[in-house]
Amino acid sequence: MSMLEDTIHRLNLAKLEAADEEARKENADQLIAYYRGQHLALLEDYLDTLLSDTTLRATYKSLAAIRNVTRATIHKVAVIGSEPVAVQWDEPEVEEGAAEDEEGQPSTDQVAWDEWADAVNWPLFLQTVIRYTELLKTVIVHPYWDEDREAVRLRLLTPNLADVYRLPENRDVARPDYYVFADYLGAVEGMQYEVWDLVEGRTWVEDASGDLVGEIEDIPAAYEDPFVVFRRGYPLDSFWIEEGQEELLSVQRRVNYLLTASNVQVFYGHQFPVIEGARHEDEEPIMLDPSQVTFTGAHDGTPRHLQWIGPETKDVAEVIAAEIDTELDAVSESFDLPPGAMRATGSQARSGLSIELEHAPLRDKARRDRLIYLPTIRDLVQQIVRVWNAHGSGPKAEFRLHIPESRYASAEAAKVERDLELIDKGLLKPSEFVMERHPDMGEDDALEYLREVAEEKRELKTGSSFAIPPLAGNLQTDETTPPGAGEDDEE
Repeated sequence: MSMLEDTIHRLNLAKLEAADEEARKENADQLIAYYRGQHLALLEDYLDTLLSDTTLRATYKSLAAIRNVTRATIHKVAVIGSEPVAVQWDEPEVEEGAAEDEEGQPSTDQVAWDEWADAVNWPLFLQTVIRYTELLKTVIVHPYWDEDREAVRLRLLTPNLADVYRLPENRDVARPDYYVFADYLGAVEGMQYEVWDLVEGRTWVEDASGDLVGEIEDIPAAYEDPFVVFRRGYPLDSFWIEEGQEELLSVQRRVNYLLTASNVQVFYGHQFPVIEGARHEDEEPIMLDPSQVTFTGAHDGTPRHLQWIGPETKDVAEVIAAEIDTELDAVSESFDLPPGAMRATGSQARSGLSIELEHAPLRDKARRDRLIYLPTIRDLVQQIVRVWNAHGSGPKAEFRLHIPESRYASAEAAKVERDLELIDKGLLKPSEFVMERHPDMGEDDALEYLREVAEEKRELKTGSSFAIPPLAGNLQTDETTPPGAGEDDEE
């Protein structure tokens, strides 16, 4: 074993002394916990840092309140995957004498893929990947071969459990030479680390001491890079994308604290209980909180009197509510949403214009995201096929992806109507209309699709609503050409 391999094997790499890496993992840990709804422990830790008095901390913890801003935000902005992403396989050429199934039809890649996709719940997995990518900005998907099921399975690896390393000569931060994944197996087994050495094409598992667990295995050459990385941005100086994770964490902490403080105000009333008179030696010092009693005066034997001072509870609750709205607006802005997008609107009636303005940024984001995620989803499908064919008989034909455009009820209907009007006025090409809804199509594919649509409409005797350019070569259109096309405007 070389010196470099021994270094990897012993896990004595930069991660042991890189504080920023530990901060990245801690942020990812907390974001995942917030997203899953595990707030109380984090809120109690936050209260411990804010409140020094033990009695006051106990009071606030007993009235702890949470709102899952993180989950609500991610589900709102993760528009890709909300509708299933379809993988459409071309029909492979069937050789003469090829085996046929029981119904007398040749087996197809589409049938094999659909059966596999149902088995792994492909729509749900891809939706989860997109949501965690929005949450953590970088996640890793690992298609692997399950020997027991004799099929490809998928796993999602998050930044809090992963480290990556590059050799000095490797300047591509997006493609590391080594992956290390941590896995806690319980108090007895402890932490283990799965190491993937892409330079030598080997993988192994070791414990926290760096000792091997099991044998070193070869990575099949057909796998190429076995990991597919989903990112929210382009990696410039790091494998990991940093794009507002700390801001979301900060807002989530403060919103939970403000909700808890509001509960305290409502439960106790915000006016401070003040006793005119001296504090006894065994009494706590002044604590300006509605749940605590404040003493004034001196030990002169004067009878003590209780009074209440301070603002009304309603006024304080309104201030806290306004602060929460400000925090939610900060989250909206950080995700390029209009202010108010994350607030609870309740039963308030909203105009069609306000709904359109709210959905417009999400539609724009969905359009951008379809272009951003399309290459990565294609890479994922290709990697699944590589693993599949390395161990079994998987799809071999070409495929296309269909990422449905997100639908927003009346706003979507208005947009379609506007696009069709632009087509009629000659300001938008029908092929552009199709490519917007099928980002995996080029212009030639879009034109072919339009020809097929026009042909079906002719067969149904409904006619075509727009002209389709002819195919390359000498082929000409007939009924799809509008009357008068190609004639001079003037006789």
